[in-house]
Order: sequence, then C-alpha cells, then structure tokens
Amino acid sequence: GDIRGGLSITIPIKWADRMIHDNNRSIIFYSLLSIVVVSAMLFWLFSTLVSRPLAQLTATMDRYPNQAVPYPEPKRVKDEIDSISNTFYDLCLRLDRSRETLDKAKNQAFQNEKMAALGLLTSGIAHEVNNPLAGLLNCAKALREEPDNPELIERYLPLLDKGLRRIEH
Repeated sequence: GDIRGGLSITIPIKWADRMIHDNNRSIIFYSLLSIVVVSAMLFWLFSTLVSRPLAQLTATMDRYPNQAVPYPEPKRVKDEIDSISNTFYDLCLRLDRSRETLDKAKNQAFQNEKMAALGLLTSGIAHEVNNPLAGLLNCAKALREEPDNPELIERYLPLLDKGLRRIEH
C-alpha cells in the first residue's frame, strides 16, 4: 500500500558557479578591505600613541642642555612613554640643580684662590717693608743712644737712606 515516486529537478550549474564565484570575489574584496582598514587604523594608532610621542621625547632629549625641558603635558591615560617623559624631566631638574651647585662651588673656589693669592701678596709686601724697617729702627736706636757720635751718624745715614728708598720702591 505504499506509493513511491521520484522527482527530478534540473538546475543550470553555470548559475550556481557564477553565484559561488561572485560570493568568493565579495569575500576576498571585503577581506582585503578589512585588512587595509585595520592596518590603517593600527598604523594611525601606533603613530599617535607611540611613534610621535617617542619622536618628541627624543627631540627634547637632544635639545636638553641648550634648551629648558618643558613640563610633560598631563594626560588622562598614563602609559610607559609618559613615565619615561616624567622621569627624564625629573632627571633634567636634578642635573640643573647639580650644575648650579657645581657652579657655586667653582665660584667659591675661585674666590678662595683669589683671597689666598691676595694673602700671599700682602705677606710678601709686609715682609719687604718689615725687613728695611727693622734695620731703620736699629739705626735710629743706635743714633738715639749716641747722638753725638759722628762716626755712627756717617755709617747709619746711608743705611737709613737706602732702607727708606727700598720701602718707597
């Protein structure tokens, strides 16, 4: 009591091949377009977030001794490059303070050397004045003790004159 039958359908294969080929082309096109768009976005993000800040930091580092380092711009999102920038800024501040301290120490050492040279000069002048003065004082003392001794006067007057000229010189 079963009735059996069959159905035969004919579909042109060229139509199916064309649809498959068009779908494959669309998939490839959209895949390549997606790859290009994602690559462009990644390139832009890398440039914005990594490459440009690193280039700015490098330029700032290159200009450092001749030009003051600006304070890093505060950002909402902190990343490694911001950390490096802040550390470099702090390093530059410490170097500037060290340089100022070194300059002060150099100036102080220069002043100390000048004072030492002035002290040597003063002691030399005092020595050059005191030696003839001691001789003059001895001559004056001897003349005071024997004011009527012509031989003493004749001997000490040239010495007094010579000592006074030496002090004058």
